[in-house]
Amino acid sequence: MFEVLCYGDSNTCGADPQTGGRFSIDERWPGVLQKALGEDYHVIEEGLGGRTTVWDDPVEGHHKNGAKYLIPCLEAVSSIYELTVTTCSTTSP
Repeated sequence: MFEVLCYGDSNTCGADPQTGGRFSIDERWPGVLQKALGEDYHVIEEGLGGRTTVWDDPVEGHHKNGAKYLIPCLEAVSSIYELTVTTCSTTSP
């Protein structure tokens, strides 16, 4: 089985702007990817609303800085991932 890590922001975690909640797993893009790839793949969703590409959030803190958390995240799953897909939206400063 292949492991795919999807690392990103609110788009990855499936934020629903109309409800303030999250879309269902089948509607979020990592879930759509999982379905498209099939049973030979396991897609890991690692999305966090407000995550930026390289900036500390002045209100919520440094944990929203995608660059700072990427290495620990990869180390946590290093024995299982085959591919990492990263995406942070263009709203990053």
